[in-house]
Order: sequence, then structure tokens, then C-alpha cells
Amino acid sequence: MRPAACQHGGLQSETALCLLSACLFLITVIFGPAAEGGQLRYGEVRKLPESENFVALHRRLESFYFAQVEELAQSKDGKCKVYAPFPLFLLTCVGIETLGKVFFGREPKEGLTAEDIQRDGFLRVCKLLHKDLPRPLSKEQKEAYDQMWGEGAHKHANTPANIIYRHGRHTLVHGYRGKGVYITGEIVELAMDGGALVLNPYWFWRAFRDIYGVLWKEFYANKEDNNPFKLSVRLYLAELLGSLALVYTSHEYRGTPAGWQRSKRLKGLSVHGRRRGG
Repeated sequence: MRPAACQHGGLQSETALCLLSACLFLITVIFGPAAEGGQLRYGEVRKLPESENFVALHRRLESFYFAQVEELAQSKDGKCKVYAPFPLFLLTCVGIETLGKVFFGREPKEGLTAEDIQRDGFLRVCKLLHKDLPRPLSKEQKEAYDQMWGEGAHKHANTPANIIYRHGRHTLVHGYRGKGVYITGEIVELAMDGGALVLNPYWFWRAFRDIYGVLWKEFYANKEDNNPFKLSVRLYLAELLGSLALVYTSHEYRGTPAGWQRSKRLKGLSVHGRRRGG
């Protein structure tokens, strides 16, 4: 429930509450580990020089993503520490998409949507994992794929990487079910089989982990100020860190406090101090 001051006090009271929530967010919410130990808050990261922002993002991904997912891939004496091949595959897809946003992001231009750019980033990273992932399907593979999904379906998944995005990533995220991509420990890497892609989730994770390291090394090695990697990381950080600017575009009172019709645009933070979009 909205506090009484905001229900009856109008725009000024609500704006004050928004600013207070945003300030509390910056002060209390952890961004990631600090270089010297302890934790960095969002507000602290926003004050860092750009070069330190980049390193803070790297540490964040290492701590909040890699160190935790790696636990699912650990084994001893041939036995998995935690047997979780499906979560490992799914979280590898999450990592691929994240790395695509970090290093291959860009502002949408005319004719492109944010989803187009997100998909392109996923595919650009995924295709680096194995020489077969960017290869077009053979005539026989296309025919087998169409037998599974319908005539001409291969036009929407013309490489194994596209199949991982379209079926493996998508169907596990939305419903946690396999469709067109199947995982097994009986093969070393991956293979097309009857129109479907079969892969080893532990290999998939290791291949992604290696490419993750390669891309960060390339990022640090390129000192050009406006190289594509740096432009993309800046964009990712800007979205992650957000802005405190509050812009109210219209307010119309409809007779009662509950009748306020608002069209608000908060750059980076909602009125609850959380980034829009999760």
C-alpha cells in the first residue's frame, strides 16, 4: 500500500519517496566483491573510475556466476560433486547470453529490436565454442530437421548454434523441457542426430568457460578507447548501474487518490528502487 503522504500529498511527496528508495538502493544493495575483500555497493561502484568499473564487473561475474555454477561441474573420482546436468546446461546458456550482452551489445538501430541484438550476442558467443556450431546444416540435416519441425523449419535454425538458441535455451527457460536439443554424457562434445542436436553439458560448460576467459583477455589487451568491446561493456554497465534521474511525463487527477493516472519514466530505477526488467 502507498503511504498516506503519497496518496494525498501529491507529486512532491511521491518524488521524495522515489528518491529515498533510490538512495537506499545505492547504499544497501551489493554489486559484487571489492578488490581488497568485503563487498561493493552500487553507489560505490558508480563513483569508481571507468577502468575500475570494468574490473568490478569482471569480479561480479566471477563471484556471482562462475564460482557458483562451477560447483555443478566439479567431480571427484569420476563422480559429480552435484549431479545437475540440466541446470548446468541451462546456466551455461544464461552465461552465454550474459557474455553476449557484455561484449556484443549495441544500441538498437532502425529495423533492429533489442531481442534481435540479444539473440545476435548469444549466437556470436555460442559459435566460438566449437568449430561445428557456426556451420550451416547439411542437406541431410536440414531434411531431418524439417521432418521433426515441419517443411522449411530449418530456415529459422540454419546452424547448430541457432538450434541451441531456438530450442535448447528457449524451451528450458520457458517450461524446463527438452525440445530439439538433448544432453548426454555418452558423447564427448556434440553431434547432430536425426534433426536434433545432442551435446555433453559438461563439455558445453568447459567450452564456454574457456571462451569467457579469452574474451576478457582480449578486452583488457585492447587499449583503444572506443573499440567495440569497450563500447559494449559501457552500455552493459550503464544499464546495470542505472540513473537516478526521475522524469514525470504526465499526471492527471481523476477525482480520488486512487484515480491518479500516471505515465512515469524512471531512468534505471523504479519507485521501489529496483531496476526495471529485473
